[in-house]
Amino acid sequence: MPAIAQQEKILGVSPADYDKVFVYTKNIDLIRKRFDFKKGRENIIVLREDPFLSKYASLTTLSQTFVDLWNVSDWQAKEFVNVLKEKVDGLLS
Repeated sequence: MPAIAQQEKILGVSPADYDKVFVYTKNIDLIRKRFDFKKGRENIIVLREDPFLSKYASLTTLSQTFVDLWNVSDWQAKEFVNVLKEKVDGLLS
């Protein structure tokens, strides 16, 4: 699912347009076969898949998304995290 569609599904809005894609994989060779890796600005960030991630669904859980984006320095990630915190606060209050 495209990142913008996933944002809208999770948050109900798209807080920002994103120029990077985060993917999870158990097998980095699959990613290497699919994409050409060139010098330049990184726009695909590959994370090692949590062993339990595939048991949930085709999307990450809210907690997994929050934790993975928490330490990303891009302003887009910060916007996503801020909107996610507002949604969670609204659910808990």
